[in-house]
Amino acid sequence: MQHVKGLGQKGEIKDVNEGYFRNFLSRQNLAREATSSAVKHINAQKTKAVEKLEGLKESALSVKTKIEGKSVTLVEKVSDSGKLYGSVSDKEVAEALKTQLKAVVPVKRLQVPDHIKEVGEYEVTAKLHNEVSANFTLNVTAK
Repeated sequence: MQHVKGLGQKGEIKDVNEGYFRNFLSRQNLAREATSSAVKHINAQKTKAVEKLEGLKESALSVKTKIEGKSVTLVEKVSDSGKLYGSVSDKEVAEALKTQLKAVVPVKRLQVPDHIKEVGEYEVTAKLHNEVSANFTLNVTAK
């Protein structure tokens, strides 16, 4: 029912000592006996999880087609020397993607180069799924 270090992952069927099961695993709700109904339930959960992961991958691929190779522009205040007041944050990049390309990408999924403090072009990677990532260009221009 749950991951047990040194024994197995959630959803696996393992053969353990009866006393270990009765005194520890069962009492801690970490495992239950592998009856036919329990096995059917576990298999149904695995099937749902696989379908959910496939759906997430498909949505990630659709977002990838929207942003791959495209460019997003941010207009920022700049000093006389060409430096930004502050820096460009991941949140600003996510908002720009949402408004300019109509693509919703969570802030945590963006891999923006550290501390963008100057006007220019930057390559940004969006890690949309474990197997799907997209690259796009971020243009920072002066206001």
